[in-house]
Amino acid sequence: DELSYKLATLQLIGKIQDTHANIWQNDGALNQFHGTQIAPIEVNIIESQAVVVRIFNGITEDSNIKIGDIITHINGVKTEEVIAQKIAYCPASNRPNQLRDVARRLLRTNDSSIEVSVSSTDRDFKENLESVPATSINFWKKDTPSHKELEGDIGYIYPGALQKGEIHDIMKQFMSKKGLVIDLRC
Repeated sequence: DELSYKLATLQLIGKIQDTHANIWQNDGALNQFHGTQIAPIEVNIIESQAVVVRIFNGITEDSNIKIGDIITHINGVKTEEVIAQKIAYCPASNRPNQLRDVARRLLRTNDSSIEVSVSSTDRDFKENLESVPATSINFWKKDTPSHKELEGDIGYIYPGALQKGEIHDIMKQFMSKKGLVIDLRC
């Protein structure tokens, strides 16, 4: 079926170890497989552990999840096992890039919430189980403004954040600047 084909393709792409090879489009079958919702928590895999690095709106104030906590279980499964399952479908040129991509998919679900167990070394508990509401947050959206003025009378433009037609007004505003930085990292 479609999903089996795409998963096999991802595994095959992984064999060439090229971070630039992947199934890039917003794919319905793969989104359903990975989960259409996500917990409002960003994690990085650091020293083989899923570490909370950012918390978004959607986590309640009474939550025990804090930046720096380690997610030890996801829906009752050890995080290391979840990583091992998901990494096969994250083709990349090396393990750090694979882990970056796994971290982005780690807390995705098709349910309205996801259960996570967190551990903290700087607070008074070893492990805490929490049900976290899942949402459709876009973690990869940058908060970079479309343009700004830098020191030294320099204009800065970030095309990834431009709105339709906005560039005309920006260019009029920046016409007298000494220089212009166009940040194409988007």
